[in-house]
Amino acid sequence: MNQRVITDEYRALCRGDISDSWQEVGTASDAQVYFHCDEGDQYCKVFPRREGIRRCLNAIKGVPVRRAFNKQCLLTSFGFSSPEILSYGYCYGRHYLVTNAVQGMTLDAYFRLYGQRCREGKHGSALFREKRWLLRNLAEDVAKMHGNGLRYGDLNVRNIIVRKDYSSFVYLDYEASRRFYFGLQRHGERNLQQLNSCSETGLSKSDRVFFLKVYQQYLAKRFNLYCESLARNVMEKTSARKLRKESH
Repeated sequence: MNQRVITDEYRALCRGDISDSWQEVGTASDAQVYFHCDEGDQYCKVFPRREGIRRCLNAIKGVPVRRAFNKQCLLTSFGFSSPEILSYGYCYGRHYLVTNAVQGMTLDAYFRLYGQRCREGKHGSALFREKRWLLRNLAEDVAKMHGNGLRYGDLNVRNIIVRKDYSSFVYLDYEASRRFYFGLQRHGERNLQQLNSCSETGLSKSDRVFFLKVYQQYLAKRFNLYCESLARNVMEKTSARKLRKESH
């Protein structure tokens, strides 16, 4: 398909005209996400119109596409991967951002698959080691973020892709990420609570404690930073967070 046709399709998505070539795969308050079914290698993120409070926020923080570029540069400067930006634009009062599709699966899908295998009695020592290896590498990645003063905007297992060859992670929805220069424990705990709030059956309490211990050890070894009582605080605050959600 030529670039002109593709660009017309992006414009159509902004207009709300969804062709058979595109499938809506996610909707949130900040954007709608579409997957290109025919090509299978593109996602298009369409941001809401700039009206009312959004117009004011965009004036202060910058338009969503510009924030995406800036935050992607911030991530890559510290050695973290994110999907390549293929195209972007503005039409019908909405910004859109097109990125490539990464070969792999989200951690959410991975842990759900692991839980299913456990229920079917298909798990074994090799699969358990693979899960712990992923958790160790993820913990070190997150510790590296925080040690360098970077807090991820929405760090959860649906926004992290493990590549098909398990070589590394790719981070999605990074627009709200930002730098911090003090308050490591406060910023770190926020991200860790987001991760720990996932309820996938493939993650046990010992897995979660293992992840937090690796995180602490990496911070202490590589950055000489220590977060006292981190594991206990995160577990307690996550439990309180879940109770608040259930009560609503």
